[in-house]
Parts: sequence; C-alpha cells; structure tokens
Amino acid sequence: MIKKVVGLMMFVLMSLGVMSNSAAQSEKSQNEKNCGYYCYTAENINYYHYAISPQSLWYPLTPPKEEFFIWPLGGRVPSEFELEIDDQFVRIFSKMDGSNYVAMDGNKLKIALQTSDGLVMRRTKEGSVGNLFSIKLSDGQVVGVISIVEDRGDRMGSVNQISNRVYITRAAPKPEVICDEIGIDGFATKISHHSQISIFPNNVISGGKMDLMRVGGENSFYICSDTPSGIFEVDMRVIDGVGGGTIAPLHLQINILSEYGELPSVRWE
Repeated sequence: MIKKVVGLMMFVLMSLGVMSNSAAQSEKSQNEKNCGYYCYTAENINYYHYAISPQSLWYPLTPPKEEFFIWPLGGRVPSEFELEIDDQFVRIFSKMDGSNYVAMDGNKLKIALQTSDGLVMRRTKEGSVGNLFSIKLSDGQVVGVISIVEDRGDRMGSVNQISNRVYITRAAPKPEVICDEIGIDGFATKISHHSQISIFPNNVISGGKMDLMRVGGENSFYICSDTPSGIFEVDMRVIDGVGGGTIAPLHLQINILSEYGELPSVRWE
C-alpha cells in the first residue's frame, strides 16, 4: 500500500507539472543507483538508515540473493523496537540480565525479509532505540549495515549547511597511538553527534589507527595522533531515515593540520 501511495504521489506531481517525466526518470535512476533514500552504497556495502516512530511504517530493504545472516552490532545498551512478522508485531530487544548482556535477535529481521522487500517497524512507548545490525553472507562477507534510530521529527528540509571547511588539530604523539572522538556538530543544522539525521562520506580518510569518519552512524571524527595530515575534499550524502536524502551531496573540505596540539580540536568555518 505504501509503495502504491508513493507511486501515486509521483504521478500527481508529474500531472501538475511539478516533476517532468524526464526529471522523474532521472531521479528514479539516481535513487536506484544509490539504493534509495534510506540507503547509501560504498565498497559494495549497503548502509541502511531508518528512523522509527510509534507509528508502524514500511522501510525498504533489498536482501541479498545469496544465503545471509543478520547480526547485532554496537555496545551493551538496553534497547527495543517492534517488528512485524507474519502480520504480528514482535518485540526485538536487548537487555542486561544481571552482569550478562542479552543481544538482539537479528534472525528475526531475516525472517521478516523472507516474505517482504522491507521491514515494518515501530517504536515501543517505553523503550529507547539506537541499534546497528550487519548483514553477512555465509562466507562472512559483510554486504549491508542496518542502523535504526529514533524519529525525533528532523527532516531533510531543515538541514542547512553552515560550514564548508573544518580544521582538525591532532594531539601530540605519545608512545602509543591515542584516538579521541569529537562529534561533527558544526557542519550543518540538524546534524550532530548521534542525531537522527546521519552523514555518509565518500572518503572516510584512512591511514591512521582509526578512520577519521565512519559511513553513517554516529556523526563523529575519530582523531588519532597518527591520522594523516593534508587537505581532503569530501562529499557527504545526508539521510534522515524517513525517506529524505540528498541526491546532490554536501561538500566539505577537511584540513588536518601538520602541527600538533596538547589536545585534539576542531575549528569550523
């Protein structure tokens, strides 16, 4: 039903002249190339990003054609949401049982995908949500990552880029390599550390103990004393988790200074 509504909306827009047929086809082609407005593809891995609310909604996900498994990722944090399986909602949760951590059952997501090209999910009234899952083939190859966060009402229309450049100072080297996490809070409105809206860079800037950024997820810089210095031109796709996403990415110039400081720091302009 939801897919029919989306198709009808596109037809209405075309009929009103808001979207020409060629523009619609171009957008559809670009959308498929980037695996949809809920997803970003990098190095043959699909990164899905969903923001869920108490209202049950369908979130598109194309499972691998090969045999696959879904495994929970992330820290030992209690979390929960509800997933529709065979027209019934099932509670998916993680919890602490004394000193033992009970992880989410990723196999439930696999079961749901066996009869659908997506997931129908909703938040519970009491629990919080912030979860990652990996999609792996039988040989262990990771082909997908699923991020599920809380819908806080943020939408792509409220995202405005406020900085085009960032200057990063690394901490002075010590006998061991030290890494610090600093949230990406000065790039654009509605984008911050652990925000609903997530960024997907086309260059994570590798070469140090940790990549400077991750694809989706936490919206952070991981600044290590051995992070390579230099000027890096990076394009960021932005996804809000509810079907909004930038086809034209936001551009950011990242300047990692050769000089060291006592502590790592970030300056936006």
